[in-house]
Amino acid sequence: MALVALYVDDDELDKKISHIMSYKFVKKVTTSPRPDIDPDFDNVHDDIFFESYDEQESESQHYAHNSR
Repeated sequence: MALVALYVDDDELDKKISHIMSYKFVKKVTTSPRPDIDPDFDNVHDDIFFESYDEQESESQHYAHNSR
């Protein structure tokens, strides 16, 4: 199995997909959802991302301290 990542301009996307799908060996073409993803995380707080990391660090430090 081989995979290919191909970057094209949005205005050429439909034409390129049609061209690529015309090959017999191509089974599937998918497009990236990246243009639809909002890069601004204004409504997400850092504590959500780092909460589990902080808990893991705290547990590992507690374990290391008690295992001495």
